[in-house]
Amino acid sequence: MERLTVDRAAVDLQAPLILLVDDERDFRLLLRNELEACGFLVEEASSGEMALERLKIVEPDLVLLDVMMSKMDGIATCQAIREKAPFQNLPVLILTGVDGLDYIRRAFDAGATDFINKTSNLALVSQRVRYALRNHKQKDALFSSRSQLELAQRVAKLGYWKLDIQSSRMTLSDQARVILGYGPSQFDNTLKTYLNLIHISDQEKVRSAIDCAIWQGDPFGVDYRIIDVRGNKRFIHTEGDVIVDEKGKPLSILGTVQDITELKRNESTYEHMALYDSLTDLCNRHLFLNRLDHVMASAHRDEKLLAVCFIDLDGFKKINDNLGHAIGDELLKSVAKHLKSNVRKGDIVARLSGDEFALAIEGINTVEELEKIVGKISHKLSQPHRIRGHEILSPASIGVTLYPLDSSTKTDLLKNADAAMYRAKQLGGDQYCFYTHDMRDRNQRRLELEHHLRHALGKGQLRVYYQPQMDVKTGKIVGVEALLRWQHPEYGLLPPVKFIHIAEETGLIFPIGIWVIETAFKQLQQWHNQGFGRLRIAVNLSARQFLQRDVTQSLSKIMHESHFDPQFLSVEITESVAMNNIEGATRVVEQFKALGAQVSIDDFGAGHSSMNHLQRLQVDSLNIDRSFIMNIAGREKDGATAKAIIGLAHGLGLRVIAEGVETPTQVEFLKREHCDELQGHHFSPPVPAEQMTQFLATHQ
Repeated sequence: MERLTVDRAAVDLQAPLILLVDDERDFRLLLRNELEACGFLVEEASSGEMALERLKIVEPDLVLLDVMMSKMDGIATCQAIREKAPFQNLPVLILTGVDGLDYIRRAFDAGATDFINKTSNLALVSQRVRYALRNHKQKDALFSSRSQLELAQRVAKLGYWKLDIQSSRMTLSDQARVILGYGPSQFDNTLKTYLNLIHISDQEKVRSAIDCAIWQGDPFGVDYRIIDVRGNKRFIHTEGDVIVDEKGKPLSILGTVQDITELKRNESTYEHMALYDSLTDLCNRHLFLNRLDHVMASAHRDEKLLAVCFIDLDGFKKINDNLGHAIGDELLKSVAKHLKSNVRKGDIVARLSGDEFALAIEGINTVEELEKIVGKISHKLSQPHRIRGHEILSPASIGVTLYPLDSSTKTDLLKNADAAMYRAKQLGGDQYCFYTHDMRDRNQRRLELEHHLRHALGKGQLRVYYQPQMDVKTGKIVGVEALLRWQHPEYGLLPPVKFIHIAEETGLIFPIGIWVIETAFKQLQQWHNQGFGRLRIAVNLSARQFLQRDVTQSLSKIMHESHFDPQFLSVEITESVAMNNIEGATRVVEQFKALGAQVSIDDFGAGHSSMNHLQRLQVDSLNIDRSFIMNIAGREKDGATAKAIIGLAHGLGLRVIAEGVETPTQVEFLKREHCDELQGHHFSPPVPAEQMTQFLATHQ
């Protein structure tokens, strides 16, 4: 079903309007969400014909046009758009998943402004859209005279070149000469001269790309730096494809050259994102801890006190639930603004996660001086925030600890401040508490839990529970997930969330992980012997297990010793673990696949995966994050997201497993959307092996 036409009178008139034309509904949804998150308005059309009808009633600022569509493809649609007088200068970006310069040439011949690979990270697509809009705005301003028109053509920054392989003669288009800084007669048409422009560190990379293209006949793309004839450093992207004769002998290379200097500058924003919180632009946890090292060293050198404050907003979850996440985000930005305006120059303000903030206040001479600063911050945060017509009260609980009086390590300082914050919250919130050593009880319990965990495996306190996975089409149980539990002698049955972080921090995760896998393998073989012959078992790998250097060797050894058939194993890794180290994840996934095991991405949708990364990983299935399943019928956005994930997965040839299924409504929704497998309390909670055996006997 098509989206309604955007009413620009009802929204921000300054926001650019994008007409998105693609016959793949799931891709339109994903790209629309990305564009809207970047501040664009989006109008959709599912075909070239529909796009032309839309242009009768809307005036977009840019068209994103898929090249491969049924009936009227993107190139024909682009030609039809250019035939209409009002849209002859409208930016038209071609979305293509097809390799080859022929499509690129046809697109430009049809009037396309630029092209974008559909498999690109969606965030980069939005950057290219913004870049194209800025170029278009510049060109409009320059169209008033002939000289300005020529300058506007140069703003496009795309040229062509041709290399004759036999003679090494290279010809450049006029725009390519401009990009490289050559005048009309300055280039001597030799490859050697062209290569001499390239930064010395990049020359071998470009030579290698050209040589490989000649010998292997494959197209290539390479980014490199040049020092143009005027001495300016630029970033260039070149693509080329080999032209061969009827016998397959390479004759020449035809390629494009594009100035991507501005795009490279935009990529520096991603480095900023790695160190700063995207919502508030405060330091994130990583940068805060890094800077904390420096201010601790300064405090030690100057013999001053350093305060670390942990801040948690009171009642933030209730505000989020009642007023929505948009209001919650605005509140967090307002809090960040108050914190920055009420600390001194040199103090560090950070957002650690959610509604948790941290401060490092340096140069303190006395506790009384610190109390005045923290008291002022606490008072300011207790004042109402006026957001979108709402007057919102969200005071804060603040924990304060001092270096070097309370601790000499940054880890302990944060723990101390956290403990003091919880004490402030226990006292009713809207106040601050200084850390005292009696708050160590909380830390003591953690140490006791660690001590008990070290002996839990030897004392037989660990358990493996199992939860079934049902095939939607057949209604049969096709797999079980192995889930760790700890039968603690004092605290009862504990789920992993209570202790797995301790296991990770101490390294106990490795022997525990091996025990879980060995136990799960033995149990599955018992079930196979009992007649449940095609049953599959899924085991979870934590971040530290997955990144362990010999993880696949360990798994292979266990399978060999237990005579376990790897085709019945599914290894689950979380989306965040995979995406945080895509190179390492790709390598490990390939090793698991080489063993014969399946690999599944767990909690999918909670992170920031790209289509390109998913294709590189070569996994077998995606497990939809249970947060989307929980409100699948109540929140339209969650339902739409679940649909999009299922469509995306099926488009990549992956199976989809929905976890956390608890209600008949969720079951019907997922069946209707052709989800492959379901798992959750609606069928069975995680249970011991004996109970699972009974369950399997009655559900096969």
